[in-house]
Amino acid sequence: MKQTYLTILVTLLILAGSIFLVLKPLAAKIQHLSRLVEQQQGIIKNPDSQKQYQAKITQLKAEYEEVKPKLNLLKQSLLDKEKVVEFIKSLERASAINNLQLKIQALPEEKDSLNFGLELVGAFPQLLSFLEQLENNQFMLKISNIKIQALYSKEKQLTGQIQSNVEIKVYLNQ
Repeated sequence: MKQTYLTILVTLLILAGSIFLVLKPLAAKIQHLSRLVEQQQGIIKNPDSQKQYQAKITQLKAEYEEVKPKLNLLKQSLLDKEKVVEFIKSLERASAINNLQLKIQALPEEKDSLNFGLELVGAFPQLLSFLEQLENNQFMLKISNIKIQALYSKEKQLTGQIQSNVEIKVYLNQ
């Protein structure tokens, strides 16, 4: 008999706990939605708020129409993952044109970009020319962490060459 009451009590506690765990998050969501509905009703009832929202919507539509033609250009400036090899070849061509030795290292990827570390060895003016070509590349990228150091011979004489490390982030087309 005691076991039956104990079983019923445990069952009721489990049932009450389950209901509490389900209803508590629902109650919070219901409160949040109620506040949103009240705000929306206030906007609907207030003509000034309606005019403000309508003006904002009109402004956003006008801004979108202004930007819309540029969206295709922006999309073209993002690197497709299928064109990564082509992009790396363009880095190699630019370094060869500028008579720079190039080593490319893949850095950890991010959701929207590929990251590379470039080690370049050559003359300083050629490095500047390379960086200019990189900035004028068709793909949207960010150049960061440029480190430059002069190279010395075994006799501790300047060689006229520099070694630079450059990190680049190339934005991807999602």
